[in-house]
Amino acid sequence: MIVILSIFDLKIGPVPFITIPSSFEDENNEIVLKVSESLNQALSDTDFISNSYEKEGINAISIHFYVPSPWGRGSKEMAQLSVLTTEEFPPIDLIKKKMIEYTKKISRESGIYASFYLNQEINPDIKERSNRSDKEIKEIAREKFKRLTELMHEFNLEITMDLMITKGYISKKKKIIGKKRVRIPDTFLKELENESTRKKNEHLFTVFRKDRNNGNLIITIIPSSSKIMRVRVKMKKYSPMIMKTMSDVIKFKVVFTTGICLGRGEENCYYESYYDIENKDFDVIQEEIKNELKKLTEIESVNMQLVTMNEN
Repeated sequence: MIVILSIFDLKIGPVPFITIPSSFEDENNEIVLKVSESLNQALSDTDFISNSYEKEGINAISIHFYVPSPWGRGSKEMAQLSVLTTEEFPPIDLIKKKMIEYTKKISRESGIYASFYLNQEINPDIKERSNRSDKEIKEIAREKFKRLTELMHEFNLEITMDLMITKGYISKKKKIIGKKRVRIPDTFLKELENESTRKKNEHLFTVFRKDRNNGNLIITIIPSSSKIMRVRVKMKKYSPMIMKTMSDVIKFKVVFTTGICLGRGEENCYYESYYDIENKDFDVIQEEIKNELKKLTEIESVNMQLVTMNEN
């Protein structure tokens, strides 16, 4: 999910002011500029404007609003809040509701109008009315810009959480089982891409598991390196000390774990975890870990394997 705040510069006209994440503007400057220009289309502060950028597969929803300002023309500043999504059918009503909420929140923020002048030339009239120098006005602008950025991050987080907690659709059984394909919504794919980029991972680890309560299939996709190791331990009896010892012995990042005990009760417990071993030699690691874990009398068996790469 991309959010853009545009403002009306008195000399230039509509300009993008804050884009979250900022990397999107660096890579898609042309789209960001086009979205900001829709501020010229604004009719009233309750009108939403929708634009579609088919080439990039992006849909934009924008609403313009006013911020009270003793420095602005008509004692107000003109701004626009936009949400960009790659979803074909985004939950429009939910997005609009959250956008209205935050335009009101920004408008009511004390002195936030000053942030709009961070990159603008301060005309003599403003200096006279505020009884402040250029330097003082810019300091206030920087302070308020920081607060405005916080609000935009807050808005982005809330709208992402509202839209991203779950996403469901219904398919015919034969479509998934017959074709062996599960469609992942574009929004989740984009989040997965962003997370992989942030972690500098070039691979995705996918794990399938059966819910012990109802037998449902659960699929988890996690950014990772190209080498994932599975460790499955059968315990004669569960003991917290075993878990501590295992964490001391296996000093790799846990990518996924099934939990402490897969068996019934405290006896014949199974503990299964996947570790990201990056560029380490699996054969060497396997021998070292097995030798250490076999020293524990509570452990009955240890099974380790390297997860294979799916080339399909």
